[in-house]
Amino acid sequence: MGCVLRVAVLVEGQTEETFVKEILADHLSRYHIFPYATRVCTKRVSNCRRHRGGVDSYSNIKTDIQILRRDSNITAITTMFDFYAFPQMPLDMLHCQMEMDMYKLNILKSK
Repeated sequence: MGCVLRVAVLVEGQTEETFVKEILADHLSRYHIFPYATRVCTKRVSNCRRHRGGVDSYSNIKTDIQILRRDSNITAITTMFDFYAFPQMPLDMLHCQMEMDMYKLNILKSK
C-alpha cells in the first residue's frame, strides 16, 4: 500500500458532514486519501460542551483550523461550507481562499 493521506474537512453542518462521510470518503479511499469531517465549533461553554454547525463569524473557522493544524497526522486541511446566510466576506478574501484550496489539491496530486 502506498502513501496514506489523511485530510481534515472542516464543514459547516450535518449535511456537509454526511456528504464527506458517505460520498467523498468512499470515493477517495480508492486513492489512499482518507477524508474525515469535523463540524465548525460555534460556541464553547464552561462545562466543556461544544455547539456545532452553522457559521456566524470567521473567527470560529479560524480557531478550528488552527486547532486542526496542530494535528501532525493530518496531511491536508480543507473546508466545505455553503454560502447561504454566510457572514459577508470581502471578494479578495474569497479569491485568496480559492487559491489556497487549489494549492492544497496540487500538493495532494503530486504525492
